Amino acid sequence: MFMWPAFYWALAAVFWIRLVVLTAVTPRRPDTEGMWEGAHAYLTDPAHMYDAAAAYLARTHVIAPPGTLDAFVSPPPVAILAIPIALLPKQIGVQVWTAIDGAAILASLVLLFVLLAPRHRLATPVFWLIAAYFPPLFADLAAGQRGALRR
Repeated sequence: MFMWPAFYWALAAVFWIRLVVLTAVTPRRPDTEGMWEGAHAYLTDPAHMYDAAAAYLARTHVIAPPGTLDAFVSPPPVAILAIPIALLPKQIGVQVWTAIDGAAILASLVLLFVLLAPRHRLATPVFWLIAAYFPPLFADLAAGQRGALRR
């Protein structure tokens, strides 16, 4: 059974479905929401885009939890990177960012797979199984991180 490619394809399918479903039902993506806030501030009032973070730091002496403008302490190029999603309503922009990030991750996995060019009959399903089970991949998509787009 462990030498059948179909077994590994089935496992890979289960983990990819898990990845897609859990990513889709995640209610918030704090990293993307914070980037949206930063890009929106850059578009609407760039001279004051760090005022909220500075005020939060002055009050608490720590960086705010991600997801609000209080937590946006990234440099302006991060805000510029997120401008296309900041032109959309926040909830739609966050989902669009997640879709773009997911497509970039999938494209990078395809490129890596082509580069490795595995020849063993189990190598292909095992590669996609490992890719689907890889926890940082899920974390990148679930939190809405800059992950695949900034590399």
